[in-house]
Amino acid sequence: MLRIMPPTHITEALTIVDKEVNAISAERRALGRFLTRLGDIQPSPTRPRTASDGHGRGVLLDIDRERSAGLEAVCEAYRQTVMSVAHFESDYDETFAENVAAELGPDIATQLVNASSLSPELKSAIASAVTDVRSKRGSFCRSLRNERESLSALGRSLNEIDSIVDELAPKITESAPSTQLSVVDDRLETLETRCRNLNGERQRVLHDGPTVRSKRRRVALPDYLYHDCDFRYPGLAALARRVDCIQNLRRACLR
Repeated sequence: MLRIMPPTHITEALTIVDKEVNAISAERRALGRFLTRLGDIQPSPTRPRTASDGHGRGVLLDIDRERSAGLEAVCEAYRQTVMSVAHFESDYDETFAENVAAELGPDIATQLVNASSLSPELKSAIASAVTDVRSKRGSFCRSLRNERESLSALGRSLNEIDSIVDELAPKITESAPSTQLSVVDDRLETLETRCRNLNGERQRVLHDGPTVRSKRRRVALPDYLYHDCDFRYPGLAALARRVDCIQNLRRACLR
């Protein structure tokens, strides 16, 4: 049986996409857990509070200690959720301040690091930023699933093309009559056209695909997913191999 391209290329790409879906889904769940814990943390009062000392005199409460406790609770919750996903060190390897700045913005990072209190305004800003980031993670998961669907559909088409090529290739012999070779060439031409159409469809998928944050910069989805692989565009590479093979077989039909 003819093997135009190792099937592991598409399979490997699908494995990479599945791994990324799992990672991004874990991050989204971690953000959700952080939001829940944030909701349970009370912000510091905006004005100093007093209490009676038992003799009818007002005593200023130690607000600084209460503020520090609330702020530390937020920071600890963030570390125990967002920064505790299994792949955090390998994928990000950032300090608390660096990660908060990248995810929630530099202003929030500065306040979480330098402020002495968790004001209602800061808590609200954190909740809003986390909600937005979590929503973007959901959108990215949908983009990844679209990539998987596109690769899976392409893989099925390539398997069909391979099966037909496997059927036609043995018919191209020196003793084959010209009429037989002409029929084979016509079928190969149809397969070549199909490959080129699939190439155009895949190109459109890539062109319309999202950009992704990688090491805190924006890159195209294939650059993000496949940068460590021998291939950057697995679908296009698979199609190019098949077109080359089909063209070689068509040339053999003309000898």
